[in-house]
Amino acid sequence: MKRVLCSLTLFVGACLAAGAERVVDLSGMAVGKAPEGFRELTGGEGKPGSWKIVTDAVPSAFPTFTPGVAKQSTQNVIAQTDAELESGRMPMLLLEEEEFGDFSCSFRFKIVDGLLRQQAGLMFRAQDESNYYVVRVDGLTGKLGFAKMFRGKPAGPPIEVDAPVEKGKWHKLRIECRGTSIQIQLDGKQPIPALTDTTFKLGTVGLWTLGDTVAYFADLKLDFTRHVPLAQKLVEDVMEKYSRLRGVQIYTLLSDKPGIHLVASSDPAEVGQLGGKTEEEVIQSGGTAYGVQRKDRQATVVVPLRDRNGDPVAAVRFKMQRVFGETRRTSVAKTQPMIRMMQRRVLSVNDLVD
Repeated sequence: MKRVLCSLTLFVGACLAAGAERVVDLSGMAVGKAPEGFRELTGGEGKPGSWKIVTDAVPSAFPTFTPGVAKQSTQNVIAQTDAELESGRMPMLLLEEEEFGDFSCSFRFKIVDGLLRQQAGLMFRAQDESNYYVVRVDGLTGKLGFAKMFRGKPAGPPIEVDAPVEKGKWHKLRIECRGTSIQIQLDGKQPIPALTDTTFKLGTVGLWTLGDTVAYFADLKLDFTRHVPLAQKLVEDVMEKYSRLRGVQIYTLLSDKPGIHLVASSDPAEVGQLGGKTEEEVIQSGGTAYGVQRKDRQATVVVPLRDRNGDPVAAVRFKMQRVFGETRRTSVAKTQPMIRMMQRRVLSVNDLVD
């Protein structure tokens, strides 16, 4: 995963276990140009939207206590300005570089125009332009709704409630996801009870409009828990428990790439590297490989990691401090409680990388 553009975002407390913060800073972006750090997509039918930076008066995010002080300020906002009369198209603007599982996202929006449609909102846990959740507000019908798009089509009827949304007025949406729970707030109120859905566990976040809707978006902020794949958690946990380990790596096959790949490591900078014949043979045969570096008094053991059916789905390379007189049999035996610790948490190969 690439490093996030510094001009776009600020990370606060990124090293804290509690999570991180991402604030989209539009102040340095050129008016009339596409916003940096986003990717445009289109769902449904029709041509893509037109996303650009414009300026507008936006309500202050902070309370004003001094009489006579303006409660609005002119600032850069993101606008979807294309008003093509195609009711079924869905212009989308996805945040790049990051996927979110557990998070809260808040932003301001204003429906500016729309003859056929006046819908705007947030898509989240998006896999692509055809599979995602969306919370959107309809300025024509005065409804706040939640829907799930699956393979390009709504998965069942949307959940809708009345929402006093005015065209030309700024409103605030907040969406919070924790596990399978989804909570929605509009202008500080929660008109829809907490929802539960298990379809999408992780995905991108993006701005969403429908048809010919012209809408503005501002003050986009996310608080989130960084997603760590299970394979990396397994490596970190076993490194913490066993002090003689000098390194651990997990290799497996990926559905979208040929060959064996390193998907987790005690040195995260190594992740993504290709594995070799040793790792491939361990996965295919279910056997064990062994090597010694006598100069460094280090033993390397590569063992299969098995799923709940007992089938090898990955190869784990353990690098251990080797004591005087230690044999291959002893070194391999040392890895067994470690690999059992890992296997208890792995049902299938998908668990490792999801």
